[in-house]
Amino acid sequence: MRLTTKSSPQSDEKKPLSLPNKLLRIAACVLALLIGFDIVGVLACTVVDFLSAIFVAFQGMVVIYTIWIVLGIFTGIYTYVIAGSLTFGARPRDWYGSSDRDIDWTDRQEAPATGLTVCLIAFPILVGMSELSILIGGSSESIYVPGNTPLSITYFVTVAITMSAAQVFLYQSRKSGIPPAPPSTASTAADLPALHKPQPELPLFPQQAGRAQTDRRDRR
Repeated sequence: MRLTTKSSPQSDEKKPLSLPNKLLRIAACVLALLIGFDIVGVLACTVVDFLSAIFVAFQGMVVIYTIWIVLGIFTGIYTYVIAGSLTFGARPRDWYGSSDRDIDWTDRQEAPATGLTVCLIAFPILVGMSELSILIGGSSESIYVPGNTPLSITYFVTVAITMSAAQVFLYQSRKSGIPPAPPSTASTAADLPALHKPQPELPLFPQQAGRAQTDRRDRR
């Protein structure tokens, strides 16, 4: 799915952001989405914990790990895409409201370098969050991140793997992408004589054609 809104000449002519500004935007985006999806995970796990007292299917850590792995995949995808768009001047409100800006950056020439920059900024943050989870310790029976160290590391590793996969996919698609070849002119040039060859004139009415043939026979 193409993540774009209507673009305008004013947005395309916007002055490029400085490198420090880009790095700050990426770091802020990574932290904001990690916190946002962590809140979603806490709410989801709270609901599952409540349902586990009623339904046996919701009991056990398998369901909890599944929730955080799925959230890690979505966190990685949204972090990669949104952080990349912010480096090109997009604003957070461009993602939830009407906008005149182009927020799809994956088709730009510098897209692979931008994706790599996003990953290089996000990975140290993920490592730091994992270290924070280890320092906090917590209980292995906790269902929240970062309260459960193994669960937290699983979540952060899933985010990193998803972002790495997105970067590899972008690089491979750009590397193997071949623009469509223009239509061949060989057949067109060969058909030019046939197109310019004079064609016999056809009579306007069939009756005139029959009378012309009869006159020719009478003259003979």
